[in-house]
Amino acid sequence: MNNVLKFPRKIRKYSEKFLSDVSPLAIAKYVQEKEVNISWRAACAIAGAEIASVYRDLVLEEEGIDKDIIEDIFNNKEQDANIIDGEYEEKG
Repeated sequence: MNNVLKFPRKIRKYSEKFLSDVSPLAIAKYVQEKEVNISWRAACAIAGAEIASVYRDLVLEEEGIDKDIIEDIFNNKEQDANIIDGEYEEKG
């Protein structure tokens, strides 16, 4: 008789489950229902930004990182402009 060993699957983090289960289109439709004067493009942008924000917060929580680190990283407006322009060079 053969014994079959079943190993537990690797447990997915909640942030990954959220990201795979969330529906950007459903959120965009919800945004349009709440604000009828908004374009589909804008509704999709809002949905994407909201999903990214929630995902970021979940990952930081899972990693045990304080959310204040975001402000610490992006506190220099001149540096932010350089990053957006693609001119950021790491000093070291």
